[in-house]
Formats: sequence, C-alpha cells, structure tokens
Amino acid sequence: MRRIILLCRLCSLGFLNSVDKKPKFYCQYCNAEVKQNDRLCHHCGRFFASVKCAACGYTADSKRFSRGCPVCGYAVYGTVPAFKPLKKRNSQSSGDPLPLWMYVVPAILLTVLVGVMLFRQ
Repeated sequence: MRRIILLCRLCSLGFLNSVDKKPKFYCQYCNAEVKQNDRLCHHCGRFFASVKCAACGYTADSKRFSRGCPVCGYAVYGTVPAFKPLKKRNSQSSGDPLPLWMYVVPAILLTVLVGVMLFRQ
C-alpha cells in the first residue's frame, strides 16, 4: 500500500520566557499558531504529518514534542519570532538550471541527423 506524500510539518518556535511552559506550535508555511494535536492548519489548510524542530531539524510525532524537542531540548514559549518563508523544494539557487549533457546530446543528435540528410542524396 502506498503512503500519501506529506504536505506539511509543524515547527516548534518561541521564547523561554513564558509562565505556562508549554511549547507553542506554528505552521511552517503560513506561521499561524496551531494546537499541538491539530491535523490541519486552520489558516492555510495544509495537512500536518509531524512536528519538525526549528533548531536541529528532528522530525517526529507531535506527542514527542510535549516539552520541546526530545533531541536538542529546543522549546519555544511565548510569541513567535519573525516569520521566515520556506524555500521551494526543487528550486535551484543560481546558474544554469539544465546540466551540460542536456545541451551536448541534442547537439550531437542534430549533427548526425544533418549529416545523414546531406549524404543520403
């Protein structure tokens, strides 16, 4: 059975200066605050499959983040810091988006085709 590709994760973000000492969770796509066990973002509608630590990148079920990140201890309480939009997954940073072979192979094929057409007559 195939699994559905996960569309979104949650980030635990915030500051350690709150009285309630419960981590707050934010949608990493729209930065809206969500509850720990929410399955969908109420603001942008993205599906939450897991929680991703904003500090170390550890990903797990939201229950493991009840007191912050179980790996690095990062837990954020209070207000959310400035929103940083995510980079697109398949975006290239700079330079030519196509590899060199994508130019060489068609050039060779075109040269061979022209040669065959010229010497055929």
